[in-house]
Amino acid sequence: MKRFKYFIVLFIIIVIYIQIPSFQWLKSLSVMKVSSIYEKNTSVLHDEGIKISIPGGITTIKQDWYPFVITFNDDAGFSEYMNRNLRMTVLYNFGYFPFYRGYSAYYDINSSYYNSFYGAYIIKAEGGEPFGYKNGEVNIEEIGKIPTYDMKHLVLKSIGARNPVFSYEMTGFKDADLLNESEWQVFDANLHVTGSLHEYQGDKRAYIQYGRPPVINGETNEYEVIDMKARIYSKYYEEKDISIFFYCITKELETINEWEEKIMSRSKVIFK
Repeated sequence: MKRFKYFIVLFIIIVIYIQIPSFQWLKSLSVMKVSSIYEKNTSVLHDEGIKISIPGGITTIKQDWYPFVITFNDDAGFSEYMNRNLRMTVLYNFGYFPFYRGYSAYYDINSSYYNSFYGAYIIKAEGGEPFGYKNGEVNIEEIGKIPTYDMKHLVLKSIGARNPVFSYEMTGFKDADLLNESEWQVFDANLHVTGSLHEYQGDKRAYIQYGRPPVINGETNEYEVIDMKARIYSKYYEEKDISIFFYCITKELETINEWEEKIMSRSKVIFK
């Protein structure tokens, strides 16, 4: 009888806890960590003996980004989208997720990190030209397909946006040094993108990582299109026959510069 009472008390505590904001935070961290480990072990990086180390928000002083960078693979989906046989791994991070709030800054329209991501795309072409390069030259149009696919088909559709918008205009392109290496190219662009803020729609898988969106009560339009900025660093590694693209997509140029200083300057590409 005493055990039964303990069980009832424990059950009540659990029911109460899952209703408070910190549960969403704990669920996000635990589930995404396990998922990321699995995806990492089945990624093109794992198979090719490459390690890409990108710091997460836990390494910075301010509340800016999620604690760690997440790994996700989408070989089949991106291959179908591009009509090429490709392997694709995405490393990504998004706006910080306070434990006292039930959602990430990804949904916070007043935050500098609203709708924002950074990370890396790693793509290997199974035959044909290296992805993002043609006849040894940068293929800007093909590179632009990566964030278009990522934002429209992986991110925005996962939170219920039915007809997501993603368009861009290149504002800069030049050769650059990065990670103590030459032969990188850096692209800057202005974006027109569907925003993430919307009314809660039920248990979507994406809510596990970002939390449940806040109640907006008609105070703003759902999925309102906003202007954003992007920077992409691109390089083809011939010795591994693989293309790597570091990226940051966010609202303000200041945030991109901060990403370069605090995140990119400490990132690493290691060939095992």
